[in-house]
Amino acid sequence: MFDFLNGDNGRLDHSRDPAVIAVNINEFVQRAAERKQQLPCLIQDLKKHLKTSKARKFIAVKSVNSAIDLDSVNNTAKTKKCWVFQQEG
Repeated sequence: MFDFLNGDNGRLDHSRDPAVIAVNINEFVQRAAERKQQLPCLIQDLKKHLKTSKARKFIAVKSVNSAIDLDSVNNTAKTKKCWVFQQEG
């Protein structure tokens, strides 16, 4: 689902490092609702499952200097709390 929601004009990956993916869960859930995608479980259950991810190994939940979300006033990157995973491959 991440690949589908991250495609087109709907980028969700905040990471500046091509080796990792950084996703804000609230944005992920919002984008899923906008694209009429139903999450397979409740958010709290989703978080439990993400920690055991095998396709993209879970690294940490941490603040990330966003590559996609800029502060419009001073044109600097915002800091986002993201779930960080290793990129596939």
